[in-house]
Amino acid sequence: MSKVSYVNFVAQVAEETGLKKSDVKKVIDTAFNGISVINAAGDDVNLGNAIGTFKSKRTKETTKPVPGTEKNVLVAAKTVSKFQPSKAFKNAVNLVK
Repeated sequence: MSKVSYVNFVAQVAEETGLKKSDVKKVIDTAFNGISVINAAGDDVNLGNAIGTFKSKRTKETTKPVPGTEKNVLVAAKTVSKFQPSKAFKNAVNLVK
C-alpha cells in the first residue's frame, strides 16, 4: 500500500475536474480549515452518505501514571476530532482492494 501526497492529490483532483491546481488547493484548504474550526467549537461535520462525519469530542481532565515511576501526571482536557466513515465510503474502499 502506498501513500498519496497532498501535492499528488491536488494534481489528481485538478486533472479529473479540469480546474487549475491553485484553485483545487484553495478549495481543499478552505474545506478542511472549516472542518477544523467547526470541530474545535465542539460541533460535528457531516459530509453526507458518500463520505462520513468528522466528530468532535471533549475529553476530561485526568491523571495518568508515568511508566517506570510512582508519579502521576495531570493530562489536561482537550477537544479531539475523529473521522467516522459512512457505510458507502467503507464499501467503496473495500471494492478498491
